[in-house]
This record gives sequence, structure tokens and C-alpha cells, in this order.
Amino acid sequence: MKGLALVAWWQRKEERSQTIAQSATAADWYAFFGIKDTQLPTVTVDAALKVPAVSAAVKRLSETLAACHIGLYRRSGMAVTPVSGTLNTMLADAPNETQTSFKFRRYLWRQVFTHGRGMAYIERNANGTPRSLFGLDVTKVTVHRQDERLHYTYGRRRYEASDVIDITWADKDDMTGALSPIIENRRAIALAIAMNDYAAHYFAGGGVPPLSLEGPMPTGAEAMKRQMEDIMRAINTAKDSNQPVFPMPPGHALKPVGLDPDKGQMVAALEFQIEEIARGFGIPPVFLQDLRRGTYSNTEQQDLSYVKHTITPWAEDLEEELNLKFFGRSSRSRFYMHDLESISRGDTRTRTESNERAIFSGQKTVNEIRTKQGDPAVDGGDQPLVQSAMIPLNQVSNQNEQ
Repeated sequence: MKGLALVAWWQRKEERSQTIAQSATAADWYAFFGIKDTQLPTVTVDAALKVPAVSAAVKRLSETLAACHIGLYRRSGMAVTPVSGTLNTMLADAPNETQTSFKFRRYLWRQVFTHGRGMAYIERNANGTPRSLFGLDVTKVTVHRQDERLHYTYGRRRYEASDVIDITWADKDDMTGALSPIIENRRAIALAIAMNDYAAHYFAGGGVPPLSLEGPMPTGAEAMKRQMEDIMRAINTAKDSNQPVFPMPPGHALKPVGLDPDKGQMVAALEFQIEEIARGFGIPPVFLQDLRRGTYSNTEQQDLSYVKHTITPWAEDLEEELNLKFFGRSSRSRFYMHDLESISRGDTRTRTESNERAIFSGQKTVNEIRTKQGDPAVDGGDQPLVQSAMIPLNQVSNQNEQ
């Protein structure tokens, strides 16, 4: 009978593990292994930003995207030319009377990488053309769908979707809500918070872990209280005077209680949490100042990967949102575009070689390059150039015969 009971118990365990594997939710896995979410710290945006890796990720992403120059261009046939005027000034210089373009876009992207959504209200002239942009506090905005169209309620005002710039980190299934990177990665962040708190309490106590007193215990609550006070006084006296030795009552000993940080690999765990948080935000760990495996060559490759796989999609998202809300679905003669080359301005050698090739191949003029770098134009610099030594292949034989 005991054997049959053991088989039945094992079958129930196998069925339970299969059910959990099929559900594939993190909460089920935590419950299966006996870990409760209530044992982890509560993760909010404010609490998460106290984790250095999280605040660094949010700051790096929002400031990089805000630093990318964005301008208005006009497409006429195959030609693309910059456009000046109010619509260009709104994004390139100042979206309203009180904010610069950098501060406005940094706030917008910070909302995206914390709350999962960034919004801005489009103020229009009487003829419907955009005049200013104002950032909205997404925590005070309610989004709902009516007649297959989104509507935004901010305080007592209600905005149509066509009047709101709306960037989401990821959309929920109902297409009205947005997922937050902090909430979606809350377990990794909660673990980092817990380890930081433990380390803070450990070192705030002078590196003394929780201790248990072993030996003959006095009888009575008052006697026990006095003995504990005497021992605490001895520990604090030794700690304050930097003395490694303090007296103990005869026959008594102190033994540590809890996890030894060294054996628990707390430092290694904290380093791993940086990688987990970087993975959650989609940026290379080197941009969170994690240079343990960084070299000159792979750091440069991570820089290229950062621009290609992280910055470019977000820049495209903002460009398309602006083009749709400013110019409508059908008009594409004017469009906004980021200058992602501006991110690499610090790499003088690469930038100089790229500009040189662009000039010699006729792709850019000298004045176009100088204007981008903030240098004054020069006479004759608007004429495209090309290497004179380049000739068609069918003329090589003719030159040889001559």
C-alpha cells in the first residue's frame, strides 16, 4: 500500500509540473518552487529608479534619443531637401515657449522607459496646422476606445487621437493600455532592490551579521533583557573603537545567523542583475558602465548594435507618429527624420573618414558637411565633387592602345 501511495504521489507531482510548464507563467514557477511574490520588495517606478542599473538605463536611453537631431524634410521626386519654418522649429529647437527640444523629448522618452508610455498634446492654429507641443503626465491620462477610435482624457479635457503624440513601450492586447518595462521586469528589479537593501543593512551594521547568543541563559525576562543590552553594548563599543575583540560572559558564544554574503555570492549576483536589467531594457551592458568584459573592439561593436537595434526602432516610431499626426495618412511630401549620425560625433576619425568618402563620391557637398558640423560655408562648396581618376571600364582598353 505504501508503494502504491508513493506512485500516486509521484504521478500527482508530474501532473502538476506538466500543468505549470503548459501555463508558462512566472508566478506559477515561483509558486512551484516555493517562492512567494510577497517575499520580494514591491516594485514601483520610484523604487526601481533607486536601483543604479535601472536609473542608468532610463537616463541613457532617454538622453540618447533626445540628443539625436530631428528635422523636417521635403521630398520632390528623387530630391530630399531640408525645410525651415514653424514645423521644423517645433522639433529641432523648441516645441513650445518654455521648453527646448532636448528637454521636451527627454521627458517624452523618460515616460516611455518608466511608465511604458509617452504622450504630448498638439496645439493647433485656427487652420488646423500644429503650433506647439506640450508633454502630458501619462499617470493622469485615461485612454479609452469609442467607435473604433482612441480618446484621451486628461483632467477635464478630452483629446482626439489625432491631437496626441502617443509612444508606447509595448501595447497591451486591447490596444488601449501600454506595458511598462519596469513592471514587466519587476522580479529582476525586485531582486536587485532586495540585495541592495541587504548590503546596506549589512555594512551599516559595521559588517556584523545577525548573531545568536549560545550558552546558559538567565531566568526571567528582565535578566535576559539586561544580558542582551550588555552584549550589544560590548559589540557597539568594539565597533566604534575599531577593536576586533570584545569580552563575552563566561560560557557564552556568538554565532552568525543568516546568509554569509561571500558564500551567497552577493557581488556576483549584483553583477548578474546588471545584465538582467540591461537585457530587459534592450541595451548592451557596457552602457550601464558594466565593463567587466569590455574591450576596445567589442565595445565599439556594442555601440553599433545599440544604434542599430535599440535607437533606430524608437526613432522610427517617433518619426512615423509625428508624420501621421501632423500631415495625415496620405501626405508624404514632408516628413520628419532623425540624424542618427549625430550620435557618433565623438568618434572623430570615423566621422572624418565617412565625410571624406561622401564628398569624394559625390553623395554630399563640402558645404553640406560643414553645415552639419556647425562650420561656415565656403565659396564653391555647393558643387558636388567626384574623383577625376575614375573612368568607365570600356575605356580602359582604349587608353592602353594610346
